[in-house]
Amino acid sequence: MFNPAVSKLTAPPVSVVQDWRAAYDGGRGDLIDMSQAVPGYAPHADMTAALESAAADQDAARYGRVEGDWDLRLAYAAHLGTVYGHDIVPAEIHITSGCNQAFVAATLAVAGHGDEILMTRPCYFNHESAL
Repeated sequence: MFNPAVSKLTAPPVSVVQDWRAAYDGGRGDLIDMSQAVPGYAPHADMTAALESAAADQDAARYGRVEGDWDLRLAYAAHLGTVYGHDIVPAEIHITSGCNQAFVAATLAVAGHGDEILMTRPCYFNHESAL
């Protein structure tokens, strides 16, 4: 049996948009894919070569730091410092696997059991289900 709260969740828009795309007859021109994180084309050959090399590296086949790769955190701190004109401490930056993980981590950091969390509508559909 499912948690009854599941039936109250907003349906993810992905399937709806896929249905729209399938039903489109092309009468107003080609579709322009404005989605994020799901390109409709293969990665560049340099990217697939780098991925192939990384997949064969035994050091890459283990967990890294929970907070994210240190060199990436250093580079991102430097970038943010340039953009915002402030010193950013790399140790205070955590790299996540996307906005859902960042949202859950931030929510867990500030909200406790029984707290109420207000969300705007529209919202990123997975954030509602994460709560």
